[in-house]
Amino acid sequence: MTETTELSQREVRGFGLGDLKSTFLSFIAVALVLPTAGAESVRKPAAHPSCYSVRDYGAKGDGTTKDTAALQKAIDACHADGGGVVLLPAGRYLSGTIYLKSNVEFHLTAGARLVASPDRADYNPDDAFPENRAIPHERVSGAHLIICYRQENVALTGQGTIDGNSEAFYKPARPGTYATFRYKNGTRGNDVDWRPSQLIHFCISRGISVRDVTIVDAPFSNLFLQACRDVQVRGVRISQPPASHSDGIVVDFSRNVTISDCLISTGDDCICIFTRFRTGLGEEAVACENVTVNNCILRTPCNAFRVGVGDGDIRNCTINNIIIPEARTAISIVARYSERVEHGASIERVLFSNMIADVCTPIVMDVGPGATRPAAIRDVSFSRLRFRAWAGSQLVGSPEVPL
Repeated sequence: MTETTELSQREVRGFGLGDLKSTFLSFIAVALVLPTAGAESVRKPAAHPSCYSVRDYGAKGDGTTKDTAALQKAIDACHADGGGVVLLPAGRYLSGTIYLKSNVEFHLTAGARLVASPDRADYNPDDAFPENRAIPHERVSGAHLIICYRQENVALTGQGTIDGNSEAFYKPARPGTYATFRYKNGTRGNDVDWRPSQLIHFCISRGISVRDVTIVDAPFSNLFLQACRDVQVRGVRISQPPASHSDGIVVDFSRNVTISDCLISTGDDCICIFTRFRTGLGEEAVACENVTVNNCILRTPCNAFRVGVGDGDIRNCTINNIIIPEARTAISIVARYSERVEHGASIERVLFSNMIADVCTPIVMDVGPGATRPAAIRDVSFSRLRFRAWAGSQLVGSPEVPL
């Protein structure tokens, strides 16, 4: 070490002005042969090899052309090459169902708008996968605009907009009907010929990120997370006119989910924590647990939070730092929602804290009609809640299932 240090010092001391002049002249000679700033090689740098623009795969983005096939080609190519970013540049892209795949980030740039096609033929069939379901009595098909089924490491990101195009599915509102964020009256839903189901459906997938996108005008629910693991939803904005079953974010049989910094205005429940849609899940129908919701602003003519509803276990959930400027009910916790549910959900270790709400009813906590064991509501806590309300809260148990 000593010999090396001394040699380096001698070399530095021996580097004189003549050497500096020679080096400077060599630098000038190299610079003279480099291309100028206006040359093609520096004017248009090559795209990153893991970035796939849908324009390169034939997408027009003119709002008229059906771009479904081009978008899917870009996703498939990105996935086949090992992953990367599929880029949706500014434009209006009319599309039917697209399938997200492992290791792919689907990124909507500012000014990009993905618009749901009005034509049923452009969507997936109702039986596209075993866990999918239609709701005939609501005239709801099993179609979705975006599907992620049994994939890993998938992201849906960007400052662009996902447009459910709800006006294409509903008949004009009847005269005299209205819906406010206080109360639903004349809510659209059963007057449709048909409508897609959840606009964005993640099913049995892991390592999911949904960040910064805006979701508008969904004709049914907006973002559905069914039997998923390790999910991050952050900075999402949802805006939707009142419609039947038009929930904002539904977490169903899913684990390790964080929802934060979202602005949600829906026609039905804003955020749902469920064990409801069990059909086809089989062994994937495990507990809905380890769910956190933080720093959100919620508006709805229904429930800001809906917990329970189905059969199964819901546990270890925290809801914190929430503002609800307008809603019918701030918090609805129901073990057995209807007769179609066998016994009701088991709900435990759920914490609500730091909430400001202006609502009709602050809290409804009800085991529900006919609830039987193993249904339960226990270890639910509320702290630092500030309500301005028109009615009192309701806490209802039963001899079979006490609170």
